Amino acid sequence: MRKAVKKQIVAKMVIILIDAWQEQFFYRRKAMQFLRQLTNDGQAVAFIAHVQ
Repeated sequence: MRKAVKKQIVAKMVIILIDAWQEQFFYRRKAMQFLRQLTNDGQAVAFIAHVQ
């Protein structure tokens, strides 16, 4: 059984959900610099979800 289980790829996952958040707030130069740097370095993934 242990041989069949693959080594985990991700040690931790953090999901940040901000209701009514405008994507422009994230992509502006001075706002959210730390999170933008993580996405630029490939350490985080940002996506925009449109719910209808």
